[in-house]
Amino acid sequence: MFKYTIQNQITIDGFLKSFHLSKANIYILKRDNLIKVNGKFLASNSLNKGDEVTIDLSSFDTNLAKKKTGKLDIVFENEDFIIVNKEKDILTHSDSKSIDSLENYLTAYLNTKIRIVQRLDKDTTGIILFPKHLLSASYFSNLIENGKFMRVYLALVKGKMPKKEGYINLPIGKNRHKQNQYLVTKQGKPAQTRYKVLQEGDISLVSFEIYTGKTHQIRVHTAHIGNPIIGDPLYGEKEDQLYLHSLKIGFVNFRTKTLETYETKIPKRFYERMEKQNGDNFRNK
Repeated sequence: MFKYTIQNQITIDGFLKSFHLSKANIYILKRDNLIKVNGKFLASNSLNKGDEVTIDLSSFDTNLAKKKTGKLDIVFENEDFIIVNKEKDILTHSDSKSIDSLENYLTAYLNTKIRIVQRLDKDTTGIILFPKHLLSASYFSNLIENGKFMRVYLALVKGKMPKKEGYINLPIGKNRHKQNQYLVTKQGKPAQTRYKVLQEGDISLVSFEIYTGKTHQIRVHTAHIGNPIIGDPLYGEKEDQLYLHSLKIGFVNFRTKTLETYETKIPKRFYERMEKQNGDNFRNK
């Protein structure tokens, strides 16, 4: 059951549209009397400050994924979303080959439908958000689609980047000659990545902020400019693991109207790989 205290006078349609719900879903909510205001079924289109809105979203939570108990490193959780720190070799969502996925782990943990608005590759680690219900899923999808959801990654790349800080604005599309690979192409879709070098050497530690979410975006962009990510079997040289980590996310919370950020630590394996290549003084820089 979704509950919300109205902060400013607004119409019910305006309130629902603030989550960027589809017209079809708004129609269903109103048609099926799934909305109550102050404990009573919706009788007016007007909502006043202080009104308590409750919405029964259970009919949208069918078709659950398979439940599989697994390890979850929970960074934060509330009634609207859950943020976890993904380990390597775990899928974001299940496929026909494996049921070991965050989607299935969370289905078992929450016993509800899991909606996916972010995806991390199997070998990518780090922070990722999952909405808990229809309204938050619609809200976060809109933020991501419109570049209002901050996503910062860390990567170890081969060699030194062209500049200490830079902006890569190169379209990405499917590689028609290699399965499951992408490349920079004029026929691709827009992809923007900003980077900042944190440590430099034969292997460099670089932070990346992406403004679009194209598949393999950071991996393709870094490979294209001659600095493939260490351990990337598709666009660089394969190692025991891919050194790409989702470090931080940020967004305006629809309840508090304030910017919230959530962050994980730099993985120990990054330090170990840098020290192996560049010397033992990396930690102290």
